[in-house]
Amino acid sequence: GVLPRPLFDTQIAAALAGVGGGMGYQKLVQEVTGTLLTKGETRSDWMRRPLSPAQLEYAADDVRYLFAIHDELTRRL
Repeated sequence: GVLPRPLFDTQIAAALAGVGGGMGYQKLVQEVTGTLLTKGETRSDWMRRPLSPAQLEYAADDVRYLFAIHDELTRRL
């Protein structure tokens, strides 16, 4: 099998950094960056193409804050 490296688990890092164990991504983004993500597209039809602009924005938000979260959690660890 293939293992991706390096791997950084934001949920585990958040727990170890004292930010909160079991914290979801939306709450983690808010805690670390102060940004409140909307979850309006969570249950939309992701199989339908093309994706709507709202779906594309929602998907982008799922990765947009990862570097900032990584940097802050690494600093706290």
